[in-house]
Amino acid sequence: MKLDSLFESKTKSRLSSFVLAVCFLIGSATNTAALPHEFHTSLMRMDYNSTGKSVEISIQMFSDDILLALQKIHDRKVDFEQSKDIDQLLLSYLKANLELTDSAGKVGEIRWVGKEVEVDLVWVHVEIPFSESLEGKTLKNSLLMETFPEQINYVICRFEAKKADLLFKAGSSKQEIRAAKSEASQ
Repeated sequence: MKLDSLFESKTKSRLSSFVLAVCFLIGSATNTAALPHEFHTSLMRMDYNSTGKSVEISIQMFSDDILLALQKIHDRKVDFEQSKDIDQLLLSYLKANLELTDSAGKVGEIRWVGKEVEVDLVWVHVEIPFSESLEGKTLKNSLLMETFPEQINYVICRFEAKKADLLFKAGSSKQEIRAAKSEASQ
């Protein structure tokens, strides 16, 4: 009897959570065009491919944020489906706002791989030929900071079984990549 009550209580709790989540999503969907979101962030993943001697990069951004930035820069309407030059616009924007510098001070060339457009998000995939480890190299990430002063860009770097997490915001758009100390070495 006690087990049945516990099951019923957990089921009601899950159902209530589900209903609240659906209500939130419906409310968000109906207000998306009317109200901009409050948080401006991007997420970038960098993986060093030692075999291919390149850095593979995937960047997740809010679709409306990047489109607004491109529209302001080019002073025209930009759309993922209607703008035939959208890939070139995105690549040009990335080249202006992302830089990976090697030990000789040379900035790596960003090469287009592709994009994936979702409802509210866009994933942009690029690569940079790079023959060195990422350890100690400099990364600039000023994506969307010209449009949103409160923009925060989070970067996860993976290289040689190491990981570095970086946080970029206004005033700190350039950082040195340093692997986090492992728990074993602390």
